[in-house]
Amino acid sequence: MLLSNPQRSRHIDLREAQAIRPPMTLPKEFWDKLPLRRDEELREMLRNPAGYQPEAIAAAQAEWERRGLPPERVADLELKDRAEALIAQEPLSWAGRLFAFMFALTLWPIICALYYSGRGYKRKAREFLLSAAACIVTLFVLGVLFSVLKLGQ
Repeated sequence: MLLSNPQRSRHIDLREAQAIRPPMTLPKEFWDKLPLRRDEELREMLRNPAGYQPEAIAAAQAEWERRGLPPERVADLELKDRAEALIAQEPLSWAGRLFAFMFALTLWPIICALYYSGRGYKRKAREFLLSAAACIVTLFVLGVLFSVLKLGQ
């Protein structure tokens, strides 16, 4: 169950902003949008800091602490993270493999692989491309076999 903190304000007053906003190179737009970010977005920033400036991570950490989320909410976010990690590890369904195999000579396997990859499902993206490659190899082998059989007649 998602719980919200009734004391949590979406707007920072001037004293709070000065307390968590040391002189940094981050644009004003970042500071304006930081308090409006959802808890999930802040958690994602803190869990995957590679794509952010160190100042942005420090600001996100300060905002996270300022919100003072109850333990139930933090536990709920951790549960969602674990569920997403389990889903990301699942293999591609047989229907997905069949789709990739049947439409290997179109752009659909690439589009679907990019979709899965963008959502963090690296295994599914890889298996989608492998299924499409299996079709292409099968067509090549069948073409060679038919050519050899035709030459042998």
